[in-house]
Amino acid sequence: MSSNKTRRGWVRLGSRSVAVSYPRSVDRWFEGLVDAAQECAAAHTVHLRTGNAASSYDVMPSSGPPAHNLDLGSALALFWQRVSFLLLDDLRDGIALHAAAVCHDNFTVLLPGQTGAGKTRLALWYHTQGFDLGTDEVAVVSTAVEESGDAILGEVLRRPIILKGLADAKALLPPAQLPVAQQDSA
Repeated sequence: MSSNKTRRGWVRLGSRSVAVSYPRSVDRWFEGLVDAAQECAAAHTVHLRTGNAASSYDVMPSSGPPAHNLDLGSALALFWQRVSFLLLDDLRDGIALHAAAVCHDNFTVLLPGQTGAGKTRLALWYHTQGFDLGTDEVAVVSTAVEESGDAILGEVLRRPIILKGLADAKALLPPAQLPVAQQDSA
């Protein structure tokens, strides 16, 4: 893994991977989303680290400008945005769709749309109806096809659900489920 204060790992999508690091103090935001089991070749990195100001964070991508002294919510949103962009850079084994994806009984429903169109809220509504959440950001459809001629859903970008605007996360989840964590941002 890494030092006592920092975790290191990889986020993968198709054939692409991005090396990431983040403070152990924010583990709950990365649990199950970062692969630390084995090393892989990654052309890009994104580091989340504590900033110089109290309770602030810096996002340091290998490509693109760094951001300094962000609150935790803004830093997490920017971190996952940079990871997403770097994973999609030069993706060769599929077609990336800006879409939410929910699954039920081995079927996947894709919910494409622009930023702010309501993909996340619609995916969460499906979740209240018994569907499993795949992603609210990026789904990759393989360039290969099944014998039936159907497209193959390659992978989805797993990341924390990021709600834009004011929303009560508890109201968007099934009755018995609570958010693992919640963080406000600008």
